[in-house]
Amino acid sequence: MKLVWVILLIFCGMAWLSCASRSGSLNHADKVADISKVWNQEFKTESDAEKILNQYTIPFRIDNPLIEPGAISSSIRRVDPSHEEQIYCKAILLDSLSTEADIRYQARKDSLNQKAYTEYRQKYLQEKVQNGQFRIRIEMESGFSSLSINPKFWSMYIVNARGVMIEPLQIVAIPVISEQDSVYSSSHRIKLARNRIQGEITLIFNRITFFKEDLFGPNNRSITLEITRDQKTLARVAWKISGK
Repeated sequence: MKLVWVILLIFCGMAWLSCASRSGSLNHADKVADISKVWNQEFKTESDAEKILNQYTIPFRIDNPLIEPGAISSSIRRVDPSHEEQIYCKAILLDSLSTEADIRYQARKDSLNQKAYTEYRQKYLQEKVQNGQFRIRIEMESGFSSLSINPKFWSMYIVNARGVMIEPLQIVAIPVISEQDSVYSSSHRIKLARNRIQGEITLIFNRITFFKEDLFGPNNRSITLEITRDQKTLARVAWKISGK
């Protein structure tokens, strides 16, 4: 029995040390979305859906894992080279409020009638929402290759206000969508065809941690998302969920 307690104490100590170098402070985030004023409010009107989603959304960029920085020749560099050298991202924290906004926004966008909306909502909740869990959806866009939008390239986790690192229970990636697009090249003065690749990666977390902490509770001021590769932090964005 004593051995079990010793192992548990060592485990807790290692967990504490592993998170000591991380900071959950909002001051260390590249971008912060302040949702403290709408946190835990009820959904009111259909027109609020897009507004709420925008409040919960943080845009950022990360380097394309398939391209070395500066590898694209300047002689063929496009006006928008970031679609090749970088990936455009949007992270959306999906709690009960923003989930409802997400459902209604998509239904309104697709002009669903009442019957279709009811069916869509039921399917959405069954497939994507579980009691006691929340999600962070990361929408990605690249102009290089569908292979560059693959969660295997990154370590993705959240950090609470005390600096504790929490890995997702599950990572869900939907198949990428490739659309034909064109972009103007100033060097060639022509429009060059390209594929615009879009994908989504959803991180699923328990609201209550292993240490019985409520991540949405009054003692947790913020939630920070970190994306790293080869032990290098590529993005650190945060949601302020408490005004304290």
